Amino acid sequence: MQKHIFIRSTKLALLLLKEQFKEPTAILWTIISPSLLFYLINHANNPEKNPDFNYMEGSSWFYGYIAASVGLFGFALYIVGRRESGFIRSFIYTSTSKIIFLAGQFLSYSVIAMIYCCTFYLLTKIFFGKLQAFELFDIVVRFYACFLIFCTIGLILTLLPINFQNSSTIFSILLFTMIALGVASSGTTPENTFPLADQMNLLNPLHLANKIMRSGIQENIETLVISTTTLTITLFFSMRHLRINPVWSRY
Repeated sequence: MQKHIFIRSTKLALLLLKEQFKEPTAILWTIISPSLLFYLINHANNPEKNPDFNYMEGSSWFYGYIAASVGLFGFALYIVGRRESGFIRSFIYTSTSKIIFLAGQFLSYSVIAMIYCCTFYLLTKIFFGKLQAFELFDIVVRFYACFLIFCTIGLILTLLPINFQNSSTIFSILLFTMIALGVASSGTTPENTFPLADQMNLLNPLHLANKIMRSGIQENIETLVISTTTLTITLFFSMRHLRINPVWSRY
């Protein structure tokens, strides 16, 4: 039974990946825009002009933003969108089908998140030092940990009675708030920072993602254990309480 669910989830993940790559505009925007902005901000920090530039510190916010975008506007938002579509009404009405759907959705966007992460690294690091396989692996591990945090937040929000349009607005407001708090608390001097924003950042997932990208997994192991446990619990809860139309309305 478990093997059967895994195979069907994998097949569904492949179909969802094909669907995503049929929309190159969204993919290019998610990858190219952060890469271009990173280069414009840090173009003067190449090794020849600034040998002390730390790539990980300079790019941590960007990796966090990409993880948030894929976790919220990819993984979570499409769950809300599909429950309003004929796909959900026609197929997702048993416990097994819910498991397959959520597993396939999670697998597909895990792959997409890894692609985005690796592409951003290749597009940006090439201007600020040598490409290193070990460094890329370390970044991917940190990035995926951040992605899991935003998947957890997005999955919890999908349990609310909201439609696709409302959820898109909520996710946009949430992401903007996280970015605004991060910018407000990252002044160049203590006099330029906002104490209240600095305190609120303790609950800011994007700030947490920035810390993970900067300091690594070992320095934030407790947070990662909590977020992974929460994601697992939320996934199981979603499998039982995934919002769908009743079975008699699927035709």
